Amino acid sequence: MSVSRSSLIALAYVLLSPLVSSSAPQPQFVPEEVLVKFRPNTKGDRVIAKAGQVTPVNLKILAPVVRHLSTETGIPLKTKQLQSGDWVLLSVDAEELSSVLVKRLCGTRSIAEARKNTRPRAKSVGFTPPEVLIRFKQGTPESKAVARRFKQSSDAGFSDVVRQLQTELGLPLRGEVVGEDQASVWTDPQKLTLALVERLKASQDVEAAQPNYVLKLR
Repeated sequence: MSVSRSSLIALAYVLLSPLVSSSAPQPQFVPEEVLVKFRPNTKGDRVIAKAGQVTPVNLKILAPVVRHLSTETGIPLKTKQLQSGDWVLLSVDAEELSSVLVKRLCGTRSIAEARKNTRPRAKSVGFTPPEVLIRFKQGTPESKAVARRFKQSSDAGFSDVVRQLQTELGLPLRGEVVGEDQASVWTDPQKLTLALVERLKASQDVEAAQPNYVLKLR
């Protein structure tokens, strides 16, 4: 199997990171992409060995393992690439994450309606996270905070609403008011990536996990 560019980037970071001072700029990574290596003799390790025995590589065989990781982390994942050294490049399944957001938001006590925004606005360069439009139940503190934020230039407590939703959903969120009784929320790509890495590291099946670092050439 040939060594991919992203594998070389990841290896370079692992080798060079001890030499980088704490004051140096933090390395950049691809939002919502992670590299994972399974522990020896686990199901994931055995499946990877089997997947690499055919050409082209059969990524579909990894589906049950990735579904298990999705359940463990609470973040829907999909396989992008099998790399050298038995590393697997995974990414967040944006479409499924959108459905997860809607379902979890509808389950919160203060929200009257949650639906996917079919025309989301780009929130970061090169990546558009799923966005959900929400409407809070009338008379709730959340609905009053949205109304105040819509009428005033100050935050008016809306950031507290987003933080509360973040806690209830277990996902890092950002949000903005888009109407007198309506707001939109979306996952923070950078924070979600870092949270995903930590959750993967906590899995008994995972030996190592890290973001998909980007090498910038001067």
